[in-house]
Amino acid sequence: MNVDKYQKMTDILSKFKSLNIVFKPPTRTNKVKFIKLPKFIKISREHTLKLIEASNIVVANNTSVIFDAIFKNKIYISPRFIRPKNKKYDLIHENIKSCYVANSLNEFEKLIRKRQLLTNSFSTEKAKLFKKYVHNKSSTIKKLKDIF
Repeated sequence: MNVDKYQKMTDILSKFKSLNIVFKPPTRTNKVKFIKLPKFIKISREHTLKLIEASNIVVANNTSVIFDAIFKNKIYISPRFIRPKNKKYDLIHENIKSCYVANSLNEFEKLIRKRQLLTNSFSTEKAKLFKKYVHNKSSTIKKLKDIF
């Protein structure tokens, strides 16, 4: 993950002081140490599922939270621009197009600006994602781990 771009993404969010933005630190560390958050952004260590259920839009990167957000039918924005451009860093939900994908900081800001117009128009793609990777009885745990 490109920490500089992650910080710039956070800086973009700081333009939207009227939004109720909640930042969930990485579960493994439960610390916010790689970026500086604006004071108005709340930090929560509450269970991720509760935060997702209370949200309108979820922004997450390379985590199982993505499946929870998509399963709960939340609008999900994938900040693709914070990962290297190499295709091996593309995530399956981006490839199947089951969410909004921001390929640049500019695209991310545009999505946040037009957030009220975003819809969950990915039902066919979401069904494909879950059928192929979640409800696929032929997939073993090892195969799934290799994919992720």
